[in-house]
Amino acid sequence: AVVSTQSTGNEPKHLWKKIDDILYTIEIGIPSILTAVTFAISFLYLKKQGAVKQSRSSNNRASFTMALFTAIFLICNVPLFLNFLLYTITLFWWSAWESIYGNMFMTWYSWTLSDVLFVVLNATLNPILYITRITE
Repeated sequence: AVVSTQSTGNEPKHLWKKIDDILYTIEIGIPSILTAVTFAISFLYLKKQGAVKQSRSSNNRASFTMALFTAIFLICNVPLFLNFLLYTITLFWWSAWESIYGNMFMTWYSWTLSDVLFVVLNATLNPILYITRITE
């Protein structure tokens, strides 16, 4: 049997597509991880404060508001980050891609839910939180 050594011309495009997908996942992942870490630190700090003095209550209210916005951001964007992470992992293991993205839900609906619905939900919840957290 003779093995053909001719190039189809798709190898560089396929390689650059993988590199682009990995870089895009990193762009989505690093801010999400940093946000999660800062949220955890803020949450632990607020929990440690416990009962607060009257003079510090406005600072703690602002800190709680920021922690609330961060939590909503993470809840709404973690599905997108996980979808990109799963997609990047499956780029290297083709058999995993077939088992994960081979069905209709993961191919179409997971991206629609994580990339559109949850991002719009975050944008919708932000003004509601602003209105409810405003003090007179």
